[in-house]
This record gives sequence, structure tokens and C-alpha cells, in this order.
Amino acid sequence: MAGKSQLAVTWHCYISSSIVNWREKILKRYGLPEVRYPFRQNTLFFGLYHWVDWLKFALCQGKRKVFWCGSDILALEKTYYWKHVIAKLKSEHICENYVEQQKLREVGIEARVQQICLSTPYPELSYKYKRNSDVYICVTQNRESEYGLTTLITVAKLVSEITFHVFGVLRPWQQPNVVYYGKVSERVFNQSIKNFHACLRLNEFDGFGDALAKSALMGQWPISAIAYPHITHAPGTEALIGALKELKNKKEPNYEGREYWLKELGKNLV
Repeated sequence: MAGKSQLAVTWHCYISSSIVNWREKILKRYGLPEVRYPFRQNTLFFGLYHWVDWLKFALCQGKRKVFWCGSDILALEKTYYWKHVIAKLKSEHICENYVEQQKLREVGIEARVQQICLSTPYPELSYKYKRNSDVYICVTQNRESEYGLTTLITVAKLVSEITFHVFGVLRPWQQPNVVYYGKVSERVFNQSIKNFHACLRLNEFDGFGDALAKSALMGQWPISAIAYPHITHAPGTEALIGALKELKNKKEPNYEGREYWLKELGKNLV
């Protein structure tokens, strides 16, 4: 507790308005006082999405750290002026995978890789084997293709022994092995997934989603289009089909994956 209190005195956090829906989780997870005008404070910036964020970053006179969330990198890349300004200002930059790291490098920013999970408390080990697997995916409304729903619908026809559970959107039609839940509370989501076998994360450019973290922490065998330790890497349709068919052989929980991610996700950012 003393260590956390000392960090709270030394560092503050700034949370972009573009991720205000994550604000309470960020504050709870890191215990840092929030600032809206980070001038003299040592500040950890969560997301740099727009000109207000970029200006406040530039005006900060304390030490700076940036945790890049994903789409904020794409927003910065499209600018002419601000990407050069932010690249030149002294700061520590943090992102969640090598795809983001490479994109930042293209605009002159060197970042280290560290994944986070904002959902606390972390889920318990709950993996239970059965031959016909249940997998799940989280999809954002109006971004279905980006989140891999189109791919999932195609793949589901080829692995009919697996049931696919889709959270975040509804569809008026049903495939026999695809179930749509729409938007649900986190409590309902956590309860629904705890006895499933794998989270699918099919975004080709993305941060490390909390659903992927939860899957690993529950001892499941998550599958991702972006490579992470102890998570099955499936960068294309053929690899995804192969990974899904392999689930029937995962008779034990992913103990090594759970232990690895408990340690990694427990690390602080400051």
C-alpha cells in the first residue's frame, strides 16, 4: 500500500475524452489522481486521440508517459503537424503489441510493449474441457468487419462442431452454431464466458483487449490475429480454422498462460 501511495503522489493521470467509458476502470486500476490540465505534474496520458489531447501533452512541463490505446495511433498518423511535435517531445511511450509498436515507429516514436487489463478483480481459473467447444468474440457496433465478424460468419460454416458466441451486436438471422447476445453488462458477460473455451480477437490492428486477457486468466486457450505470448496466433483464415479445430485437444487448462498473464498484467505503468 505504501508503494501505491508513493506512486500516487509522484504521478497523475490524464484520460482522453475519447475513452471516457474506461475512466472509472483506469482510476480504480492505477489509483492515480486525475488531472484535466496537466501542466507541472508528472503525467501518464491514457490515449492521445485529438488536438485537445495533443495540446495538453505538449504543454505538460512535468515528466510524460503515454499509453497508446490503438485507434489514437491511427488518428495521429493522419496529421501532418502533431505527429512531428509529439515525436520530438521527451516522453516514455507504451503500447500493447508489435503491430502498434511498428506503426508508432513509422511516425518517429519508439515505444516499449506492455499489456494491461483494466477489469478487476481478475477472474478465477474456470476452464472445463468438452469436445465441442464454445468460443466468443466481442464486436463493436458499426465496426463489425474490423472486429472480425465477417470472418467469423464464414469460418463458422466450416467448423460446425464449435458454437460461436457474439457479444456487442445483434443479428436478425441465426446460423445454427452462431449465437448473438447484443450489449450486455460486464457481470452478465463474465458469467457467460467463464465456462467457454477461447476468446477470439480477430482485429488486425488493435490493443490488447480485456476479453483476451480474461480468457487467458481463466485458463482458456484464446486465439488472436496479433501475436502474444501463450495465446494462439492465427493471422489468417486458414490459421484460424486450424486453431479452432485444435481446441478439441485442449483437455487441460492453460496453466502456463494464466501464470504468465497474472504476472505481466500485474505490472504497473509508472
